[in-house]
Amino acid sequence: MKLFEDSTGVFYTLDSMGKIVLRNLKKENQGFTHERFYNGEFDSYNYLYYENFECFHNEAQGSDYFRYGCKINEGMKVLDLGANIGAFARCAIERGASKVYCFEPIRTTYNCLMLNSLLYDDNRIETYNVGISNQTGSESFSLHTDWTHNGGGKMDSLNINNEKAFFSENCAMINAHSLFLDKVWGDVDFLKIDIEGAEYIVLNQMPDKILERLKCIAGEFHCHNEFFDAFQNNFISRCHKFGFQSFVLYQGDGTLRTIHLWKD
Repeated sequence: MKLFEDSTGVFYTLDSMGKIVLRNLKKENQGFTHERFYNGEFDSYNYLYYENFECFHNEAQGSDYFRYGCKINEGMKVLDLGANIGAFARCAIERGASKVYCFEPIRTTYNCLMLNSLLYDDNRIETYNVGISNQTGSESFSLHTDWTHNGGGKMDSLNINNEKAFFSENCAMINAHSLFLDKVWGDVDFLKIDIEGAEYIVLNQMPDKILERLKCIAGEFHCHNEFFDAFQNNFISRCHKFGFQSFVLYQGDGTLRTIHLWKD
């Protein structure tokens, strides 16, 4: 249950200095459009709310992650990799998910995620201040914009354009293969992944066992080298062998794409 009535649009976010602030994004987003966002009238938290609660373009079902058969059904358990402040996790709960396991490596962002998960008092959202990679240890992450546009935090090893860092932090990491084989974290129905270009690192670690278990996979893919399209095609083909159907939405110049995989 919720701690107070109609908390759907209420989120803890960060201001431009990194201070935690409580906002009602549902009210703020009245009149939201892509054009107004790109003109600077809304920040990335407004976009996160739109993306997860108010997106209906290109066959989306209220969320950019839900298209065709890729959606949350009542009682599903969800693994959220790259959870940010918890917008998708909260969306999943509103759609009927019974449990959401959230992983977010950057501490300041994680603090908002933890607070947003506590807006429910029944522990359906579990949060972990850990990133996912191909090995357990630590990785340096950087943000390249101010805190109000913090969705692009990524491993420094993936910063191929040498973007100037606004903030850097050494973050704890867990091996993806171990995560997927964990008795709790791997026992899920829906995988959401948005990890700023590290998708191939994580998904190449996915064992057959979890593809047999999963019902849906949704995520943002960030193509940043000439090998990425081959990885994407191979991964989707592999999923087809386990009974998944697929849809990929290419956005802008195609560098960013949203992938949806589901079983009937």
